Amino acid sequence: MSCVSRLSSVACLLGLLEGVAFGQSAIENAPEASTSTVEHCVQSHERAHVDRVAERWLTAREATLECAAASCPLSIRADCRAWLTDISNALPTLLVMVEKDANARDPVALELDGQPLQVPEPLGPIEVLPGTHVLRATLSGHPVSEQRFETRVGEKNQLIRVRFEPAPKDPSVAAPNPQPALAPPRNQPESRPRGGRPVRAETYWLSGGALLAFGVSGALLGSALSSLSAARDSCAPACRPSVEKPIKTRLLLADAFGGSGVVLLGFAAYTYFARPSLAATPAAYLPEVSLSATRLEFSFSRRF
Repeated sequence: MSCVSRLSSVACLLGLLEGVAFGQSAIENAPEASTSTVEHCVQSHERAHVDRVAERWLTAREATLECAAASCPLSIRADCRAWLTDISNALPTLLVMVEKDANARDPVALELDGQPLQVPEPLGPIEVLPGTHVLRATLSGHPVSEQRFETRVGEKNQLIRVRFEPAPKDPSVAAPNPQPALAPPRNQPESRPRGGRPVRAETYWLSGGALLAFGVSGALLGSALSSLSAARDSCAPACRPSVEKPIKTRLLLADAFGGSGVVLLGFAAYTYFARPSLAATPAAYLPEVSLSATRLEFSFSRRF
């Protein structure tokens, strides 16, 4: 039922004025934050701002948590809660993964910068400060693993692997005797490297060619001299051209082969004295020349 139907308009207005007065009295009697609390919030706000700019992340976070409390004024509390998010984004995080063989039952002890480190299960990020860090891992029966790494501002979930290989076997256990090396067959000579300055195959080839040229030249010269002696006895000094021409031809060929032999011998001498020093020389086929009274033989032999 409205106040108009129950009371006069004057009485209704008096009731409304009494309600406004009662509301003002309730606001005036509400508890207010103490002056010391406000001063502490302001000081924490200033320290958080200075440490955050100087990138002193831990002290900045501590001060920010103080000024973000519900007892602080709203304007200060809003700044500090935003700074908490910025600090959390700036701090780098690690993911430490420990790998060991299935037979290793002992737990792995981890230390980060000399302080014990607990790896969360399941695997999760670990918050660290920017800079250089040393991770030391210890497992019974294995050598100590130590890693040095760098973290940067804002770098998240940097993966660090800690690996432990299977433990080495007990040296007291005798290893099986290895199989003896097979000796080379008796009919095959053992190949060994020859040191010093081995003679190159070209030297033998050129020397053989020079001997062959000298042999042919000597044979032609001997045949020409024999025919010349017979012609002097039979028809000199008026021999027919058919007798003189073959003798001159053989003499010219003897000179040509003799000159070729001199040239080949010169090249052979050059390759011999200019040969390099090698640790080993491969097998090569070498020429062999034999000259008898009736024939000239030319063959090859393999030398190691």
